Amino acid sequence: MSFMTEFKGGFEFEIITENGSVIFTPLGVEVTTKDENGEKKTERTDYTFSYGIDIVVALFAKGVSEGKLAEAFSLDEAMADLEVVEALLKSEGQLRSFS
Repeated sequence: MSFMTEFKGGFEFEIITENGSVIFTPLGVEVTTKDENGEKKTERTDYTFSYGIDIVVALFAKGVSEGKLAEAFSLDEAMADLEVVEALLKSEGQLRSFS
């Protein structure tokens, strides 16, 4: 794992086995395996990077225009989100479980 070092541009997670490897990044997944002749074969799937803000704004706008907001925008969900943030702020780095 590397976080914005001189040699890496961002988050990267790699799993390596005897049969191949998988590299996950925010922009895609690269899978390398061996074919029946022992030759390396690499397949890559690319993604468009997004923090998801555009999706949330579009969902909110749709709910406003239709007169019914999605469950994700309910008061209960907002309170649950605040509980998570409050627990993180109060945790002082200690791991805890809550529901």
